[in-house]
Amino acid sequence: MSLTTPPIARGRRKAVLAAEVGFVIILVSAVLCLVNEDIALIVWGIGVCFASGCVLGLRRSVHREDLRPDDELDEYELQRRYRAQQGALKRAAILLFIVWIAFALLTLFRVPGPDSFDTLIHTLHACYCATSAAMLSIPFMVLRDIAVGMDRDLVMSGPDAVD
Repeated sequence: MSLTTPPIARGRRKAVLAAEVGFVIILVSAVLCLVNEDIALIVWGIGVCFASGCVLGLRRSVHREDLRPDDELDEYELQRRYRAQQGALKRAAILLFIVWIAFALLTLFRVPGPDSFDTLIHTLHACYCATSAAMLSIPFMVLRDIAVGMDRDLVMSGPDAVD
């Protein structure tokens, strides 16, 4: 028996990959903050818009399962959403921890003098960009886990299943 991937599952996979590209763009803008703040702001805006659009498309493809009230979901869907939320919060907390530890390390190595405050501001701006990626990634990770579960269920149910 050959398992084929339904078109809705391929669409979800493309939305997940596109959103991940958006997050990479946002993190690139965090690095660019240390070089050129104007370009970094433009790249950050593009990344946020792109990632947000992909997250909204992914939300639509999973029928807003992450936002629906508990009484509209069956026990299996509630459990899948709960596991996705717990995993997303753990991963986001780890990412924030890494970003702010990096900030602390960068401030340790700043050179004292008249440019010291500017270096601190550039570093804070870079951390802000990275933190915004972490904040936007929480709903994305929840939706990604829900979409993976829905796709797995869809493939296992056979070729005649409708999502």
